[in-house]
Amino acid sequence: MTKIALITGSAAGIGESVASYFDTQGYQLILVDKNAERNQALASRCSNARCVALDLTDRGALSAFCKDLEAQSLDIAFINAGVAIPGNVLNLSEALIDLHLDVNLRSAILLNRACATTMVKAGHGHII
Repeated sequence: MTKIALITGSAAGIGESVASYFDTQGYQLILVDKNAERNQALASRCSNARCVALDLTDRGALSAFCKDLEAQSLDIAFINAGVAIPGNVLNLSEALIDLHLDVNLRSAILLNRACATTMVKAGHGHII
């Protein structure tokens, strides 16, 4: 039976490396990233991957994705997507603060909850 790994922030950096590793281990991959082009390029290098273009600040799209996750089987969830805009906090606009909170906190909590719901139902799985 093929194991399934969900990876958010998969199009670059740590997420891309983790996706490549799980691919070598024979996992079916669900690659989630806002950058559809880079995500598709990664998927084309993998043996069994499905891309999901998702803007984690889009509350409606995130909610729908989480609902879909709850109906799937997952063995691993690597919740990795995040933003970091360096600089002095005194210069951060409210919009940039909201971006950090939406991607780094709100979406991570919602994704973790959806993955945990799926894994508890199945009686197995790991969230990283």
